[in-house]
Amino acid sequence: MSESRRNRRGLAWWVVLALLCLCAAGPSCSLSRGGEEGPPVPAKPPPVVPELEEGVYLRPTQLQVSPGDTLDVEIVVRPAGWAVSGCEVVLSYDPAVLAVVAVQPGAFLGADPIV
Repeated sequence: MSESRRNRRGLAWWVVLALLCLCAAGPSCSLSRGGEEGPPVPAKPPPVVPELEEGVYLRPTQLQVSPGDTLDVEIVVRPAGWAVSGCEVVLSYDPAVLAVVAVQPGAFLGADPIV
């Protein structure tokens, strides 16, 4: 694979990751109409999309829970052939609505990941 093609593919990966981060903001962000005055337009939640070949996903994509319920959310990484030895993930949420109870490493980085 040529250097420029590899660079474009790497750039595409970062664009996808940035879009996923923006989508993760979901209904907590608001958008305004370009050039028009008026109240902000609430953002729509991202559509439910089946997991693609490559990317970073939250599983399950949607949950319906009641106050006091405990739920598990899995971060799924599909690197599409790229050798991955580490990553940094920032998961944003509203602390008035959710609280982190525990974080458990998965098997993606092996038995002895660098933490």
